[in-house]
Amino acid sequence: MKFLIDNQLPLALSRFLQAQGLESRHVMDLGLDEVAERIIV
Repeated sequence: MKFLIDNQLPLALSRFLQAQGLESRHVMDLGLDEVAERIIV
């Protein structure tokens, strides 16, 4: 199972999940923390 941790959750959560042997990335790891949110209709 893979986890993508969103910006409103702490980076430490991703690190904790990684330490438990789970695949986890935080949006800051991917450079997505600065991306503007848009709704595409």
